Amino acid sequence: MGGETAQQSSPPPPPEESEKEGAAEKTKGKASPFVGEHTDLGDGDTATWNAGMTITISDIRIEANESRRQAEENLAKGRGGEKSPALKGPAELIAFRWTVANQGEAPLNFGGQLPCTALDANGVELQHTPGLIAEQIPNVGTKRTDEILRQPLEPGQTRSGLTSVELPTTETAQLVCVHPPQQGGRVNVGAIPEQGRATWNLDPATLPRR
Repeated sequence: MGGETAQQSSPPPPPEESEKEGAAEKTKGKASPFVGEHTDLGDGDTATWNAGMTITISDIRIEANESRRQAEENLAKGRGGEKSPALKGPAELIAFRWTVANQGEAPLNFGGQLPCTALDANGVELQHTPGLIAEQIPNVGTKRTDEILRQPLEPGQTRSGLTSVELPTTETAQLVCVHPPQQGGRVNVGAIPEQGRATWNLDPATLPRR
């Protein structure tokens, strides 16, 4: 009839688009705990939480395991035993600097623990205890993380430190950081949903060696 137009139904969206729309619906209304980018970060990048905490990871590199080197030297000179735990450590470690800042209104309680865990591609934690790089050796004067983060981080305060972990046996790895629990202490990263995680790439193939 004049003035009337036939209405045609639209074809159903492709399956992949339906899946995307479904995922979007599930996440709709869930505000991100972050301000800006917070995944697949690189050297020198900062993750900012809405609650006011920031973490910057920088100077990521591969460096010799000084603990093992010293143990091998002492053994060669007859001053150390073959059972020294340091001799079982890897020859190299991944080291990085971290800086945490409190831009919020309440103290942050870390309980002596950086709220970060290094994971390989299979989700296995990379250990912090296989050794130390030269800059971490106690007689150099570098404070340990537990000393730096023992006291609450008050609003406006910033603290920095140096950490090393073992190299992954997988090709890739990442550092995962989360907001610390109010009471402080070690963070169970596995219990934190991915939406609450900040990640930095620790791919050995891309890191400089010193």
